[in-house]
Parts: sequence; structure tokens; C-alpha cells
Amino acid sequence: MRYGPDMTGQKALVLLCLALACATASRQPVPRPQEPTAAAPVAKTGAAVPADSPRLCPLPDLRARPSTASLADNSETCAPLPTKIAKSLASALDRAARADENSPDLRVRTTFGCSPLHSAPVRAWVMRVSGHGGSAVILGVRKQPAGGYVAEGIRFLPKSGDSVSVQLLAPDLRVEGADEMLARVDGALTAKVTTSVAEEEGDQRLHLRPITFTTGNAFERAHVEDASGRALDRAWFGYPGNDQPERLSIELALATLERSLPRKFVVRAPTEEDRRLLSEAWNAGETPWFADEPLLSLAASLGSPELLDRIIARLGSKKTNVQALAVDALAAITGWDARKDASGNARPLPEVVADYRRECTRKRDQGALPDAKAQVGVPPYRAFPSD
Repeated sequence: MRYGPDMTGQKALVLLCLALACATASRQPVPRPQEPTAAAPVAKTGAAVPADSPRLCPLPDLRARPSTASLADNSETCAPLPTKIAKSLASALDRAARADENSPDLRVRTTFGCSPLHSAPVRAWVMRVSGHGGSAVILGVRKQPAGGYVAEGIRFLPKSGDSVSVQLLAPDLRVEGADEMLARVDGALTAKVTTSVAEEEGDQRLHLRPITFTTGNAFERAHVEDASGRALDRAWFGYPGNDQPERLSIELALATLERSLPRKFVVRAPTEEDRRLLSEAWNAGETPWFADEPLLSLAASLGSPELLDRIIARLGSKKTNVQALAVDALAAITGWDARKDASGNARPLPEVVADYRRECTRKRDQGALPDAKAQVGVPPYRAFPSD
């Protein structure tokens, strides 16, 4: 078949375009297949952790933690407590002191310091740990962004039979009259109580304080903060009847908040707010030795990475049950279970503790926990005894 002049030109043009396309394609780089990326090694059992593996314990940044404030001498700028609240608190402390001392001749004097908060409090929580029964409770109230206040709470009760030891407050429990209640808690934490026995002129009698014998040692902490996060925090540890003036104002703050909250505890899944409450309460300062078991038990159920430093420190306890509870909490929070070997068999506790301490202990360049002696407040706190 013969082509005319027009067909011949069209064919030549098509052939030229095909040649140019092939030349261009030959200059394009040929994509190379990507090598598969190796998954990050995560140890889920007690197998040895490679030295170059990522850290299995996500230690928190301690610099992000807010610090509590002390009662400053800012009387010139300090807004005094409303007279009604001051009189009510002073009356309650007077009654408590007289009942504690069991002395009709007791003189009680209550003064109020200046709160370090910059504005009205919007959140408070209290913690009580019983040394005799081994129970713990943390109760709080917080203002919601949209307005209104809700209650929050956690408690640990030693197991009895089939009972559940960790319980949480029912969600969305509204708190009425929270503004005045928070002002009373703030005022109670600024209170200082002094007592003396009234003596008549010429009275040569020796006035002795009643002696109380009890095994009911306890630890109590109360915390209040404003919208900026500035907080006032006070704690007390001992037996009823000891350090009485210091204890009374803290106990009044606890009682004021506790009476205002509904106590409807249920068994439910923890929320981020529940985890935050436990983390803030435990990280607020040092705790006595008898608080280790209930707090570690709570951490195994609703702990968070913010508690890792506290938990890791308990691996050094002399008590094997405390070590075991710390291991349970670490396994729950990190997802790394070193309690069993690759075959699923239980490993010796000393080996498990050694693995967690090696992997999770904060290195020097990662900062350190705040010094217990640096905790601020009024009056100065003594160091809590260890086990």
C-alpha cells in the first residue's frame, strides 16, 4: 500500500514523538525498592533488653511539675479572710483543740496567714492514709471549663473475701456551694493554732497534758490551688494527740472538703482525670512508709507515667511485698512485663526488680526527684521516716 504525501508526514511525526518519549523515559531514575524498616524492639517478657533499645519506661519531665507555694509575709497585699469564714474556722479549731486536750482551762488562739494563691481557688483535694488499717482515700473537687464543680475520688480498701479493693467516685457528681467551701479550705490551711493552760496567780500546780495511747498512726495532706496552678499544700504525719496545733488546721481542711462531697463509690474504668488525681496527690511530696502498699496498689489500677519515679524508688524497699507491688504497677503502666520469662513462667523477684531498676532508674542527665526537705509550706515539715 502506498501512502500519499499527507499520510507520510503524519507517520513521520508519530515516529518522532515516540522516539522522544522513549529517550525521556530512559533518563528517569528507576525507583529502588525500599528496605523494610525494622520494628522498634519492645520487650514484653523478662528477656534481656538490648543495650540500644528504646527506653521502656517513659520517665516524665520533672521540670513541668508545678511547685507549691509557702505562706509568704505579704500582709500589705494580702486579702483578709471574710469575717464570717474566719470566725467559723476559729470556732471550729477552738472546739477541736479543747476536745483534743480535754482541758477546760485551755486557752486557744487562732491566727490566719496570707494565702499565696493569686486568685480564688478553683480546685482542691485531700488525701488520708491509715497506717493501722492500710486504707487510703483521695477526694477532690474541680471547676469545669464550662462552669460548675464536680467531685472526684479514689479509695483503696484492703481486700476482704471477694470485695474489690480499688473504687472510684461515680462520674459527674455535682458539688453545690463549692466556692465558699474552697475558700474555707484555703483559710483552714493558713490557720495557726496555739494553746496554753490558763493559770491563776499563785497557782503552783503542775498542769500535765492527757496521755493518749493509740496505734492509729495516719498521714494526711490537703491541697488547694487557683486557676493559674499556684497551690498551697500542707501535710501531717503521726498519731492523734501528737503535734496537735499543726494537725488541727490540716484536719479541718480535710473535714471541710469531705463533708461537701457525695460519697458514692463504684467500680468502673478509670479516666484520665482519675489518673491525674492519683499522680498529683502522690507527687505532691514525700509519704511515710506505711503509705507505700495502698498507693502502689492504686497505681497498678490507675497509675500513669508521671508516677514512675515514685514507684521505681519503692523497688529499693526492704519489704518484698512492697517490691512486688511496685513491680505490678510498673508492668501495668509501661506494658513491659518482666515478671515472666519467654515461656510464661514466673521469674524470681530479685531478678525482676534488678531488670526494672536497670531499665527504669532515672539517669543523672534526666534530672532527679525534688528533695523531700525542699517541700515548702507552713510549718516546716520533718522528713518522713522510711521503712
